[in-house]
Amino acid sequence: MRRNPKITRGERRAGKTARRIETALLKLADRPKKDFAAVQWFPEVSFLRIDLPDGGDLAYTLLRNRRHSNVAFILGEALRYQVELDSLTVSPRLIGSYPNLMFRMPLADVERFVEALRTSESEDDFKNVFRQWGVRRMSAKFWETLHGFSDFMRRHAPQEAGIYDINRYGRW
Repeated sequence: MRRNPKITRGERRAGKTARRIETALLKLADRPKKDFAAVQWFPEVSFLRIDLPDGGDLAYTLLRNRRHSNVAFILGEALRYQVELDSLTVSPRLIGSYPNLMFRMPLADVERFVEALRTSESEDDFKNVFRQWGVRRMSAKFWETLHGFSDFMRRHAPQEAGIYDINRYGRW
């Protein structure tokens, strides 16, 4: 079953800037590993913050879809895991309580970020993307970025806002 990679009208944000960002990010959505090798190095939940020239920001979630032929059994996942069909879902809102990875960039870098991910053919290529736009746990901007996502949720979805648990944040 193939999902529609487009962000639905109800989820799309209004405005020329948001359309520009979403048009770029949709190039990553619902592409299997054979067409998008970088998907294999993504964790389950990645947050993306885009800093706008006016001082505002937009936030997105990149969710890794791990494809299985059957999920009826707890044991033997490797027998049913179909890694070649893994893909990403792009959401124009923050989903999840445990971000595993955070990216942050100015609006001007969005297209370059997407193209760098689309052309990543090795783990080293993915690490280079992370070096440029990823937020390391030991980065001076880590807490500012993490709290920025919490602030974003308080502004845009206050009933869903809370504190993110970073116990599962990768060792980037």
